[in-house]
Amino acid sequence: MNKYLAAVILGIVVSLGGCAKDGNQVIDLPAYRPPSDGTAEASFRERLGETSITVFPTVVRDSQGSSYSQASRATVAEFLVTNQLASATESDDQVDLSASAGPTQHDLFKQNMALFAQYLEANPVTTEYALLVECLVTPTRSSREAVGGIQCYILDGKGRNAFSFLMNSHHRLFNEANLKVEKTGNEAREALIDRSTRVVLESLRRQLPPE
Repeated sequence: MNKYLAAVILGIVVSLGGCAKDGNQVIDLPAYRPPSDGTAEASFRERLGETSITVFPTVVRDSQGSSYSQASRATVAEFLVTNQLASATESDDQVDLSASAGPTQHDLFKQNMALFAQYLEANPVTTEYALLVECLVTPTRSSREAVGGIQCYILDGKGRNAFSFLMNSHHRLFNEANLKVEKTGNEAREALIDRSTRVVLESLRRQLPPE
């Protein structure tokens, strides 16, 4: 993973407009969300407020491998309940996404969605949906850390994509969050992942109003 992570966080094929100072094109859409599987998105929207979701520990990937954040998982679960979107069950199971290998964030996103679907097939949840957040952490030039991309997988109980999406520097909401820390260590990493979690939840909130 350490050979491609920096490239992964920059690579996504979408239609973009605008331009940031560093040359990256920026759009106002809160995330890139590919089409769902069949009627899975329509069903998900219809069930909001009455449905149930299992939330897994957030996957935190860096050049050393993967770790997991239970605090991030709890923040996601609280968001779902507080906003009356779904009842939430917090799982302690750590979903292994280490088999994926890029080379772009979009490729990683598709591979990991498939891996999550395979996990759910082997380990069925008792809720209607399952949710997993993944944060891609990379070193900065100043030897600090930043989150270069965030992925949110929302699948139904059959492993179909219901409302999965990704964010990176092409999205204004992501850029405005400035997901960097000025020091390293566990405390700084936890704060970075907490901020990233809240950004992805804000993105989810902005995508959920009826179309």
